[in-house]
Amino acid sequence: MRPHTQTDRVYIDAKAEAMEDKTRALVAEVRAEMHKNTSDIIKWMVGLTITSMATCISVMVFMLNNFNTNVNAQFAQVNTQFAQVNAQFAQVNAQFGQISATLNDLRKDVTTLQAVPHPAAPPAPIIIQVPPYYPAAPKH
Repeated sequence: MRPHTQTDRVYIDAKAEAMEDKTRALVAEVRAEMHKNTSDIIKWMVGLTITSMATCISVMVFMLNNFNTNVNAQFAQVNTQFAQVNAQFAQVNAQFGQISATLNDLRKDVTTLQAVPHPAAPPAPIIIQVPPYYPAAPKH
């Protein structure tokens, strides 16, 4: 094996420096490509987020508008039915009031003819009240 000479060291140093320059160029190229790819990914993420939000808001507005009209129509129908039921109960209460008055008159007649005990106060008419009823919202 021969001893290293100055020209060998210069040659090796030149080769090492050339390899370092190539490595630096490759690293710079990789960094530039990574920066470009990162920028593209961020653009896609922002675009997808905006598109998803617009789609969700459009669907929610559509669903809420349709839900509101269906529910309002159902509540109007239910309120109409309850108004009819309350009117029928008012008629029944009026009939019970008439029956109660007739019964009181009969008791008075009986007490004048015979000594039959009767309550001091006439019975109160039966009043039936229906609380408002709101059915559950329809399931779609």
